[in-house]
Amino acid sequence: MYKIKANYQYLSIIFIFLFIVSPFVNAYSVNSADQLEFDEIYLPTPIDINVSIEYLLHHRTCIRSFNETPVSNEQLSTILWAATGLIDDNNQTINSINGSLAVKLYVIKKEGVFYYNQINHSLIFHKEGDYRGIAQYWAPVLIGIVWDRSKNQNEYIAGAQIGESAQNIILTATALGLGTVPTNDFISPLLNIDLPLNEDPKLVMPLGQPKNPTIWKYRPKYLSFLPKIKDSNSNLSQLLIEMRTTSKFDDKKLSRQNISQLLWACYGYSYYIDVSRQNSITGQRHRTVPSGHGYYPLDIYAVSSKGVYRYIPGIKYIDSYGYPIITFLQKRSTGDYRQTIADCSEEFVKDAPFSIIIVLNVKHTEKRGLRGDDFSALKYRWLWYYEAGSCAHNSLLEAEAWGMKGNIVEIQNQEKVSDILKLNEKCIPLFVVPLGFSSKF
Repeated sequence: MYKIKANYQYLSIIFIFLFIVSPFVNAYSVNSADQLEFDEIYLPTPIDINVSIEYLLHHRTCIRSFNETPVSNEQLSTILWAATGLIDDNNQTINSINGSLAVKLYVIKKEGVFYYNQINHSLIFHKEGDYRGIAQYWAPVLIGIVWDRSKNQNEYIAGAQIGESAQNIILTATALGLGTVPTNDFISPLLNIDLPLNEDPKLVMPLGQPKNPTIWKYRPKYLSFLPKIKDSNSNLSQLLIEMRTTSKFDDKKLSRQNISQLLWACYGYSYYIDVSRQNSITGQRHRTVPSGHGYYPLDIYAVSSKGVYRYIPGIKYIDSYGYPIITFLQKRSTGDYRQTIADCSEEFVKDAPFSIIIVLNVKHTEKRGLRGDDFSALKYRWLWYYEAGSCAHNSLLEAEAWGMKGNIVEIQNQEKVSDILKLNEKCIPLFVVPLGFSSKF
């Protein structure tokens, strides 16, 4: 009896102790969790990028090796704002294409994982731990780009929006002396950071200072039938602030110089060659956008009141190794097809003096002999919409630099547009980019 009684006394003391201290223990646990869950880091004012769009497109390259120098808060702030930041209550730095933006950014740092809040221009805590080793390439910071299905159910449109956002990241990183590269694995490393069920991981972009600087050599196009590209002396930050889509165009024709600038920004070759690689005899000439596996499967067409043309940016597989480029417009049809193209997309397209049509050549996404992977299946199609979004976004930035406006319009009747462009069954028209001067937008 004494032993049992003693045990009861002992247990009573324990219960009383736990009753007294448990509120404090619970309060401490809840407050700690709340601090982690709701911890918000307000970012500094973005840096003014007073660098022209042409300079950045000429010097765009993919960086895969980084040193350990930290990315400053000012640099990260500028890149995140350029990627999807707010300009005002109704506009962001990328075009929604169909009225809703489905891009969400995660920032993976040594301190943990955060997501970017555009409204407050801040980072919101998401997950503890250093996950920078999950991607193909290590960097001081990783930017994860996901598709938020709750905002838009169309994966292709979301892919194009991601292309716009990623292109802004690339251009801004270049201006800040940083490097990056869009990467995508068959099984996304972003699955390691516990994404919400409505979010699909798409890209990881490592960000940091290049371990080895890129060495550029100026070698412009000598065999071009289009006017030579000029520098607009524009300010990238200002272009992102002022860029607006429009559905109203002035009755003013574009010059050959205007057309050359817009097409080059879309999918052209740099005037500089990269001679950084060891044992490189001629160097490599980069394009204005990156491409998955370097496939570059898009064909670019131009439409005006005079006819339909295919843009030839250069002789592929020769220009890649630094040789001069033969650039020209190849006429496909004579006549004004703008109304017909508008019937296949949006009515206002007929009023644009000039339009770019971005076409996917599926054949160029297939496996090439013993080299490369086959990305022609429908499950990979969003990748090429991503590339098309980057191209279209470049054209909008270039248009803004020269006082023009534009839009990105989804093609509803692909078969009819294919007939107009005289495409084969392997080619799929993706977007129309109407462009021109606009005093009302």
